[in-house]
Amino acid sequence: MKQFTGSCQCGAVTYRMARPVAAWVCHCLDCQRMTASAYSFSMATPRATFHWTKGEPRTFTKTGDNGRASEQHFCADCGSWLATTSPAAPDAMIVRVGTLDDHAWIKPVSQAWASSALPWALLPGVPAIDRDATPEQAQKAMVAWQAAHPA
Repeated sequence: MKQFTGSCQCGAVTYRMARPVAAWVCHCLDCQRMTASAYSFSMATPRATFHWTKGEPRTFTKTGDNGRASEQHFCADCGSWLATTSPAAPDAMIVRVGTLDDHAWIKPVSQAWASSALPWALLPGVPAIDRDATPEQAQKAMVAWQAAHPA
């Protein structure tokens, strides 16, 4: 199985993971705050195949715009937001695409929380969901992502 690697900005925390199963943009206010930008660009990989390989991220628990708690993992030295884990998706590690060493090939197939997107930030041609994806919408996005990113 091919492995993918990534790190924080300063290199104090690194990781190895399996191939992502989906990638999307999130426009929620929490992601806007966490990135200090218009949205976050995230990818999901099976939690069992994700490993921190150097350093340990600092973690804090927060309640998101959707009312659910999640753990945010970031570098204590440089502050890079690396990943998110959530009881709502216990088998997934949600990783920030920009922390992957080679991420130019990853394209989002959906965008969540379009209801709070900055008007100019919605990506043309990428399906938008007003809030969180339903399980059916998430499954559809995974199928679309796999079709757009063959192994």
